[in-house]
Amino acid sequence: MEPPTLTKRLFGRLLCAVDFSDSSLAALGLASSLARESGAELTILHVIDWPWIEPREPACGRLPSKHATALADFLEYLEKSERDRLETIVPEELRTPQLAVRHGKPYVEILRAAEDVRADLIVMGVHGRNVFGTALFGSTTNQVVRRATCPVLTLKQ
Repeated sequence: MEPPTLTKRLFGRLLCAVDFSDSSLAALGLASSLARESGAELTILHVIDWPWIEPREPACGRLPSKHATALADFLEYLEKSERDRLETIVPEELRTPQLAVRHGKPYVEILRAAEDVRADLIVMGVHGRNVFGTALFGSTTNQVVRRATCPVLTLKQ
């Protein structure tokens, strides 16, 4: 019997966060390759940056119901559109990966998804931001790297 590979022992569940940028698509390629080579489960996640609370929750009582309903309908439309978009970028050679679309603050949702799927590794692309921009505003990748409870592999395209 052949001994398990290093990636097989360490990374059984991968989470790849995708925002459809070149760097995140490159990260998806890498995550797909790792998943194939190690037989890992791969979850591909897209987060809709959604600043509002859930439109159907009572706390949204400040909004007239027709606006809350319109927001909920728009969010549902966005989620379906983004899921369809995810389906078009999944590499054909992959077994059926899990596709997930969430909404909220991206780094928060990435960390929640990693916890939910019990990810052993998060893979994500890095956008080119200068040091001043990252220090002043932070970045999704920066926040994930700092707060994740599992390793994070970043790729800059």
